[in-house]
Amino acid sequence: MKIRLKSRQGKIFRCKQRFRILVAGRRFGKTYLALTELIRGAWGPGRIAWYVCPTYRQGKRVAWKTLKWMTKGYWAKLPNETDLTIELTSGGTIPLRGADN
Repeated sequence: MKIRLKSRQGKIFRCKQRFRILVAGRRFGKTYLALTELIRGAWGPGRIAWYVCPTYRQGKRVAWKTLKWMTKGYWAKLPNETDLTIELTSGGTIPLRGADN
């Protein structure tokens, strides 16, 4: 999978610490970095990595389109547009969820 990160994003992505805290303003690429981490977390048989937003609608608006674009060549089957779930060829699953329900 070819994912390009900016130098500051790459530094965070490569950090081996268990907990990482990021203070960043608008246009830093926080969502893109989070989706990259999400894909890495879901890459493997039986692995599930959730992306949770305050609301279901916000998750769809903020991350769904970009996540589909980033994983397009690695779908095991077409993404479920109703459930906002992507199954990867590696055997992992990425569901987007809202914390409101």
